[in-house]
Amino acid sequence: MALVTDARIDLALVIISLRGMDATKATLQSVADFCPLPEPQQTQAIFGDATAAEVDPAYLAELGIAYEVIPDRAELGAALGRSAESFDRDWILMLSDDIRLEDGWYEPIADVVEKHPEYVVITPTVKTDFGTTITGVPEEGDGVCLIVRRSALASGSFGSVLQVNESEVSRVS
Repeated sequence: MALVTDARIDLALVIISLRGMDATKATLQSVADFCPLPEPQQTQAIFGDATAAEVDPAYLAELGIAYEVIPDRAELGAALGRSAESFDRDWILMLSDDIRLEDGWYEPIADVVEKHPEYVVITPTVKTDFGTTITGVPEEGDGVCLIVRRSALASGSFGSVLQVNESEVSRVS
C-alpha cells in the first residue's frame, strides 16, 4: 500500500480496531484509496484486547504505523488521547475498523475544513463494510468516523470532543 501525503488537510489517522487485523487492513486500504494518508509517524492503530492476538506487528512496522493494545473498551478514550498527544497535525481522522471510505469522500471534508476554521469536529456520512450508513456522532455500537481538531482534545481525554458546541460541529453528507 502506498502512503499518499499530498493533502489539503493537515491530517493524522487513528484506526480503532475492535474486529481484528483483516478489518484494520481493509480500513487502511480504503483510506489509502480515497483519502491522502499522513506520514506513518502520524498514523496509529488501537486494538481491543479481544483482537490483540490478531495484531500483525510486521505489517504495521512495514508501514511505520505505531499501535497500542487496550485491555477493554473503557480504556479507548485514554488511548485516543495518547494518540492525539503524539501527533503534530491539526486534524485527526478517527475511524473504526468497519468503516470503508468511498470515492468522493475526501473533497467535501477538505472544503468544510477550509471554509470553517471555527469547527472542531466534522462527522461525515460514511458506510460500514456491513452496508450501514452512519451520519453524525456515533451511537453505542455504531462505527466511528470523526475528523477532530487536535486542539479539541484536552487533558489526553477523548470525552472532550463530544462536549463541543453544536455550532462547532459539521455534518457532511
